[in-house]
Amino acid sequence: MIIKENDCIILKTLPGIYDECLDQAAFDEMKKVYDVDENGFPTGDVIFTKDYLTLEWEVADINWFAGQHIEASYPLWKQSNITQAGGAELTKMTTFINAVRTWSNQDPLPNPWDGTLEAIAP
Repeated sequence: MIIKENDCIILKTLPGIYDECLDQAAFDEMKKVYDVDENGFPTGDVIFTKDYLTLEWEVADINWFAGQHIEASYPLWKQSNITQAGGAELTKMTTFINAVRTWSNQDPLPNPWDGTLEAIAP
């Protein structure tokens, strides 16, 4: 996930680390610009509050969410067993995985927090 302001990256996290923005209050805190002292340290005085920040998802983020969703229903050991056994369960698993892959390959990238991924069920 990348958060930008005026096309400058102000926050970039690794895939799977989203604690900063799960809480609206924390996201609102990132909009505040603090005054600094002569040494460059924040004084605690808010001098400006930005109207908005832009949140952009990266492919690695979306793939992480998709992988977590697939493995919640079909851990790798279970995928291996189903693949070996074949049959109707393999068709069901393959259909589910393909639906999640279709979701993750959208252009533009989907929002993993809007509930559309969770709506895909095996």
